[in-house]
Amino acid sequence: MHGNEGEDGTLYRFLRSAKKSYIGSDPKGAKIAFDKILFKKYCNKRKIPTADWRIVKTRDDVSRFCFPCVLKAAKGGSSHEVAILYSPNDVSSSKVKKILKLPGQFFVEKLIDGSEITVGIVLEKTLPVVEIIPPKDDWFDYKNKYSGVSKEIPFAPSVDPKIQRRAQKIALRLHRDFKLGSYSRTDMIVKSGIPYVLEINTPGGVGLTPESLLLKAAKASGISFEQLVKKMLKGAT
Repeated sequence: MHGNEGEDGTLYRFLRSAKKSYIGSDPKGAKIAFDKILFKKYCNKRKIPTADWRIVKTRDDVSRFCFPCVLKAAKGGSSHEVAILYSPNDVSSSKVKKILKLPGQFFVEKLIDGSEITVGIVLEKTLPVVEIIPPKDDWFDYKNKYSGVSKEIPFAPSVDPKIQRRAQKIALRLHRDFKLGSYSRTDMIVKSGIPYVLEINTPGGVGLTPESLLLKAAKASGISFEQLVKKMLKGAT
């Protein structure tokens, strides 16, 4: 279930208290995974590669960070609460004003120009790495995620196999650390041979539509949708 309660552990905590079986993750792990600031702090503490970042509250705070950068709401989702800023002039945009008026915390992180990949996990086994190629001069925002105009290519042809294996190890480590249950998906940017982690999606945040990245990765590894659902049910807690 998408949204705060479905992704941040609230629903999982309720189901546990009601002693109901569910497909999902440990509530504490989901809380850290969903809150991007908590997740960035976790990566820094564990020395997991991630872009340089800083908590911000105002446009002046954003202006004092380096450019290009990305402004994000800590608990945003589906790329709605995200703005890419290439210069100080972009800080005055309506998108930035809209984001900074939202409830909660915000942060900026350095924009890394590299190959975007994602790694799916099902029952603690890594799926093929998927490379994401958005339309030229655009990025993988909400519109491009679900319109079918972006290219999502299993086995990441532009990324060295050794780097792909490293990315899979990182994704599996995070999945296990947060006890994310049946499945999860970790998004990364690869630059200069290093997979920088962007975020990890809890089961509630992983889409299951025909355009969803986890389904494409599963299909590439020979897992049908029916088989994938059975695996997810097998991992119910």
